[in-house]
Amino acid sequence: MGARLTATTTALVVCLAMFAARPAQAAEAAPAGPILTIESRLAPIRQMTMAEIERLPRGGFATRTPWHDVKTRFEGVPLPAFLAAIGATRGVVTVSGLDGYVVDLPVEDPRNAQAVVAYKRDGEYMRIRDKGPLFIIYDYDADPALQTDQYYARSIWQIRSVKVE
Repeated sequence: MGARLTATTTALVVCLAMFAARPAQAAEAAPAGPILTIESRLAPIRQMTMAEIERLPRGGFATRTPWHDVKTRFEGVPLPAFLAAIGATRGVVTVSGLDGYVVDLPVEDPRNAQAVVAYKRDGEYMRIRDKGPLFIIYDYDADPALQTDQYYARSIWQIRSVKVE
């Protein structure tokens, strides 16, 4: 019994040593290459990289959402700044997700000021499996009027393209 306990203890010590010797896991890197397609009748189709998106104005907030168990911090481009950067000044933009979900966003909705095109959640870049790399999200805690099916439906994740009408 003593030899068996010693072997088990030795194996446990070796496993712990291997785990402790591993380098700390690096934070998720920003996606490389184009991640977003912008279509417009007034300009040629263009692709945007995360680096280009990160050069736009930044904003963020912490809010509770129907899709997360706890209050979550989102960082990204304020929606009005993003819309201006892609040339959407009025009318509607059509946003499409990787999963085939499509939503029309009115450009002039005043509540757009309470939304971001998020690329980070709790300080980390969002992977596709975590609703990334881009997610339009509203600050639901800031305004009870945002806590409706209309605004929940406009919160589109895994954004792949935006069409400016």
